[in-house]
Amino acid sequence: PRAEAQLQGCGHGGSPIGVPAYVEWRSDTIGREGWDEAAGKVIELLRASGVRKGQVISIDATSAQSFTPIMSAFYSTSLPDKGPLDIGFEGDGGLKESWAKIYDKAAGWAQGRDVISMTGCSDGGGGSSACYVFYNKGVGGDHGTIEWVESRAGRWNDAADDLIEKLQAAGVQDGQVLNID
Repeated sequence: PRAEAQLQGCGHGGSPIGVPAYVEWRSDTIGREGWDEAAGKVIELLRASGVRKGQVISIDATSAQSFTPIMSAFYSTSLPDKGPLDIGFEGDGGLKESWAKIYDKAAGWAQGRDVISMTGCSDGGGGSSACYVFYNKGVGGDHGTIEWVESRAGRWNDAADDLIEKLQAAGVQDGQVLNID
């Protein structure tokens, strides 16, 4: 079957960002080519939806049980319009390294860029992973040294609590978190 795009509203209208919506692309191609396709297509879907710079909340990589590469993006057109949407990405959908090495690569890809989102996931088959950094083209980012922390636990909430503790222990302040995925 042909990969298809979806556009649906979600969330609640009482949030300060209005009613978020999302677009999603599921590639029929497994592996690196499928991940690159999904990354490019989700950007096309954002443009087709009239999304402007500053209105993308996050872009996320995930994989279906069939190892299908999926990219989704949440956005809100209630957020301020900062100009035309011109998103670039750098990443790889065929990574075999440890997550520590993948995070280091992603930090390098993000360096000097106006990062929108950083995302990664395991494809579930063959032990490869995907990791992508999405950024606003033509705009630099002065992040200084990009560092990362990781948390793993048997339950998602436990992993989230542990991640918060690690960020606090590292002395991370408000406004210094570039991304959580």
